[in-house]
Amino acid sequence: MTESRRSVRDTTLCLIGPMGAGKTTVGELLARRLGRSHVDLDRLLEERLGMPITSLFATGREREFRRWESQLLRSVLEASPCVLTPGGGVVLLARNRLLLARKTTVVYCAVTEEEQRKRLARDTVRPLLSRGLDVLAPINAARVPHYEALAHLVVDTTGRTPEEVTMRILADLAERGWKVPCTQTG
Repeated sequence: MTESRRSVRDTTLCLIGPMGAGKTTVGELLARRLGRSHVDLDRLLEERLGMPITSLFATGREREFRRWESQLLRSVLEASPCVLTPGGGVVLLARNRLLLARKTTVVYCAVTEEEQRKRLARDTVRPLLSRGLDVLAPINAARVPHYEALAHLVVDTTGRTPEEVTMRILADLAERGWKVPCTQTG
C-alpha cells in the first residue's frame, strides 16, 4: 500500500457543491457507511452562535458569518477524520480552499441548475434564496470553478437518489484505495 493511499483513508471526506446538490443527506449516509461522524458545518455554526444563519444574512452580517465559518472549518479539520458537509459558499475564501485542499479528500456533488430549481422550489431556510431562485445562476458561476478545482472526485447527483450517490462515492473511493464497506449493487 502506498503512503498516499494510507493517508487518504485517514483524512476527512468533504462534500462540496451548490445548494440542493444533496451534500448533507449524502454526508449522513456516507458517515454511517464509513463508521465516521458527520459534521454539517452550517448546523454546527448555528449551534455555536445560538442563532440561525438566516438571521446573520438578514442583518447584513455575511462577512462575519464567513469569518466564523473559516474558524470553525479549521477547528473541525484539526479533529478526528469525519465526513464534512460545509455550506456551498465555503469555497469563496481562499483560506478555506487551501484548508480543504490540504486536509481533506474533496467530493464535488454536482447538480444541474434545473435540478437545483426543482429541489429548492419550496426551500424557505437558505438565506441566499430569499431573493428567489434567479440567484442560482450567478451564485453557481462564482462557485462552480472552485468546486471543480478542488475536487478529487466528482459525482453528478442529478436524477439520483441519495443512496445511489452514496454508492457511487463509495465505489469511487474504493477504486482510489479507501477501505470501504461492500458496495454491491442489485
